[in-house]
This record gives sequence, C-alpha cells and structure tokens, in this order.
Amino acid sequence: MICVFGFFGATITHNCIHVPIFKRVRGDALNKVWHIVLSNTYGWPVSTLIPGHNLSHHKHTQSPKDVMRTTKMRYEWNLLNLTLFVLRIIVDINKHDAAYFEDQQRLGRPIYKQLLLECAFFWPVQVCCLDDLHSRSETRECPGPQSVCSWCA
Repeated sequence: MICVFGFFGATITHNCIHVPIFKRVRGDALNKVWHIVLSNTYGWPVSTLIPGHNLSHHKHTQSPKDVMRTTKMRYEWNLLNLTLFVLRIIVDINKHDAAYFEDQQRLGRPIYKQLLLECAFFWPVQVCCLDDLHSRSETRECPGPQSVCSWCA
C-alpha cells in the first residue's frame, strides 16, 4: 500500500513542478506550503527536481545537455540498463543541481529560498519518521519505499 501511495505522491509531485496547483494572487504562499507537503510525500525536496527534470531533461530531451538521458546506458541487456539507470545518473544530477542552486543563491532568486524552506521541514520530519520506525516493531512509512515508488513514476 505504501508503494501505491508513493507512486501517487510522485505523480502529483511531477505534475506540480511543471504547473503550480494554486493560482497566482494568494497562490504563491499556498504553492510553497504544498511543496513542503510534497517533499515529505515524495521523499526528497521537490525544488531539486526543477533543474534536472524541467530545465535539463524536458528542455534538452535526449541531447548531451540532458543530464538524465537514457543514452548513457549502453548495456545490451535492457533489464540491466533499467536497474542501473538511477545509479548511473545520480552523480551527474547532483552536480547539475548543486551548480544550479549555487547560481540561484548568488543571483538572489526565490527558488533557492524555497529549497531551504523545504529542507528545513523535510529533514526533521524524515528523522522523526526513521526514529519512530526504529522504535516500533511494525513497518511504517520511511524514505526507502518512497524513493523506489518515486523512481517508478
């Protein structure tokens, strides 16, 4: 059941980084709060998806500027390509994201402050979930299943 809701959360997150849910006027504050909620549902601060997904993958699909292009996988066995894809691209994505947010901080853009806001809520919630999981015998929500389901979305 966790995987099903993880997939739903990843799909909602994907759509929200493309188009804000709430309209402009009062919507900016609501969208910021919604991103905080989604960060804890998705299992990672959602603002980090914007540089790699929107500005690289969608803008430069399958070109050398697409940090998550599938052509990086060269194994003849597609199951191996699928299994190792995330491990292959994660380093490039992290470098790309770090450079992007460093530039946004230097330029004083709001997306950097949004990332800090998401992180300020995300990390304490995840630590509490893991601590709670550790102190109970039954399985509860934790970042592991969220990450797997998000990758599937």
